[in-house]
Amino acid sequence: MNPLPGFYIGAQAAELNLDLITRDVFHYRSYIPSVNLISP
Repeated sequence: MNPLPGFYIGAQAAELNLDLITRDVFHYRSYIPSVNLISP
């Protein structure tokens, strides 16, 4: 996985205070812990 696109998506979700749906919970929690993650 290339971390740069995921980082941009997570940063945008953090800035706009949005929830993020992902299957890659481990990486998003380590990059941006303030984002509320929804995992299917």
